[in-house]
Amino acid sequence: IIDNAAGRRDGWKSYAAGGRKIIFWRGDEGSAFPSGFTKVREAVMNHFTMNEGQIEVILRDRMEDFNKPVCTQKYSGAGGVNGMTSMAGQYVPVGYGAVFNASPVLVDPTTYIYQLGSSYETSTLDQYVRDQGVVLSNGAAYSSQADMIANAPSAGQVRHWAPGGMFRLGSGSVNEITADRKFHDAATTVTSKLLEKLALDAGISAGDINTISSLGVSSGYYCRGDDTTFAQVMVRLAEGAGLYFGWNRLNKFF
Repeated sequence: IIDNAAGRRDGWKSYAAGGRKIIFWRGDEGSAFPSGFTKVREAVMNHFTMNEGQIEVILRDRMEDFNKPVCTQKYSGAGGVNGMTSMAGQYVPVGYGAVFNASPVLVDPTTYIYQLGSSYETSTLDQYVRDQGVVLSNGAAYSSQADMIANAPSAGQVRHWAPGGMFRLGSGSVNEITADRKFHDAATTVTSKLLEKLALDAGISAGDINTISSLGVSSGYYCRGDDTTFAQVMVRLAEGAGLYFGWNRLNKFF
């Protein structure tokens, strides 16, 4: 509540408050600002209402910043790596950390190209593709998308194009295809660092994030082109590792 008995702040009614930062300071009247004051809280405004003699500022919970979908890229349906016509508008899957037995998206049934995400770790060590539970051997990694399209793997083999989050099978299969995949390096896959990565990807600036220590176990999450939000992923990862996250009184993510 801000005093406006004298009407000196009546001009605020024309201000756009939503999403703007507000900082609360405490100090003695007449002290030099800011040296004579202490910052006690930093927040983001949702809106304010002006009543007779006072202004009521409604603050926004910054957890709302995570209520946005993880998957944002869509297949065009133009064929090849852009997906079949029927896939137009379907979201491209996204993965974080290390995932196991994930179901990839078949983007081109004529060349047996699958996609697990927009990208993943370059190394294929300890990363497997299974055809009805049977592990396929990893062939040499593709150097580019064009290389992947032009050169099929040997039968019973799989080759990866990590920058595109895709792999290609040497032959088609009517069975279920699943994969174990590392989307990030070992340091980022630790739960606390994965939460930090998710916060950054949700649009939180690095300056609004406290120093995050490496805590928890190796974690992962796979969004197969659905409407799962950052908040949902972060809560599930944190609960699984016995951690918590939020915003402190100075508006810093921790």
